[in-house]
Amino acid sequence: MRSPGAKKEDGPSGKPLSYVNGFLLQFLNVHILMLGIAAYSGYILPHGYTVPAVLCFSVIMAACAATGNLIWATLGALLYPLYSRYYKFVNAVMALLLLWCAWKIISV
Repeated sequence: MRSPGAKKEDGPSGKPLSYVNGFLLQFLNVHILMLGIAAYSGYILPHGYTVPAVLCFSVIMAACAATGNLIWATLGALLYPLYSRYYKFVNAVMALLLLWCAWKIISV
């Protein structure tokens, strides 16, 4: 993903990153790995360890993760033209929302 002022050459060799590189990067996504560990230890393993249950849950988790990534990528691609046109305004709104959230947290 490029910022609005970045060049098109994102990769180390000056070439844009490929689909395969992006796909392989998802296996290094720490959030998905932690979600999987928490889900397995919290929902599957306490109720009994059976191989079919773990395999079934693995397929369900993989489908949910793939769907989430697809939605994230699609919305990112759809919103990028809008963001690149109004990035200063969008950044200001996001900063204000972040400050509002922080205020709500510390004022509780």
